[in-house]
Amino acid sequence: VFDDFEEKPFAAASLSQVHRGRLRREGVKVAIKIQRPYALDIFRYDMWWLARLFDVFQFFDIMDHYHWDEMLIEIVTMMEEELDYRQEAASLKEVKKNLKAHKISVPKVFLHISTDKLLVMEFIDGVFMSEYVKMYRNNPGRLHLWLEENEIDTVKVARRLFHSQLRQLYEDAVRFVCVC
Repeated sequence: VFDDFEEKPFAAASLSQVHRGRLRREGVKVAIKIQRPYALDIFRYDMWWLARLFDVFQFFDIMDHYHWDEMLIEIVTMMEEELDYRQEAASLKEVKKNLKAHKISVPKVFLHISTDKLLVMEFIDGVFMSEYVKMYRNNPGRLHLWLEENEIDTVKVARRLFHSQLRQLYEDAVRFVCVC
């Protein structure tokens, strides 16, 4: 499937890690998100402890207006969806469609390769916000030159991201709620 696959991940979290690669057939650079083999065990362990904690809250009537049992069901449902990368693939597809008119890039998902534990998507070159902030603090002159060289207007980028967040929160979420 891949004619190039970087063994060292460029991003990692407790449940997954992301590698760079290139698809053999399409010749496209991709980001490959792989769920760690023990992710489901961690999830089950964490949920077991959370259930015990909520049991204590219910037993002692601690903030009983929170409906701890219902909250636990909601958390478990959300986490199960989080562990199924097919859900993330579907969300990326929807977001890509919604943001196309606003000229915001969202990676293409390669569904024919992706599974519930593997997500293969187009790799979009960019800069992590953490790198930007670090450069802003440590070497603002160099950052300014880089921004100029790449014709990046930070105010315009911030405004576009902010408006995109608002659209996703208010327009797309409302559309989703109405469809359901």
